Amino acid sequence: MGTIRIDAKQLLDNLERAETKSQVAIKMFATSGAKKFQNYAKKNRPWTDRTGHARQRLIGWVEQIGKMRTRIYIGHGVNYGIYLELCNERRFAILQPTVNACSKEVLDGYKDLLRYIK
Repeated sequence: MGTIRIDAKQLLDNLERAETKSQVAIKMFATSGAKKFQNYAKKNRPWTDRTGHARQRLIGWVEQIGKMRTRIYIGHGVNYGIYLELCNERRFAILQPTVNACSKEVLDGYKDLLRYIK
């Protein structure tokens, strides 16, 4: 019968880097939430498209911060997006209205997800 040798440091390093099933589930859920934000913003933008670039480049994305935090973002992909958000008494703003409209649904879904992964 052979001897099994395990490099404990390497094993611990690999375990530390490995994502748990719950982390993967949360990341997948957040990605879905970011897509909801993105779709809502594109559908409900208050401006009239001229070139379509501002609408096409509205983007939702996810950022993993350390092991325990995941953030969902929505943003413009055009350099004049800041003007759409802040100028003209904010009549053309879509980012904050998107967060306001979609956050409750995403957070409620997240609470449901947490019940299953505990």
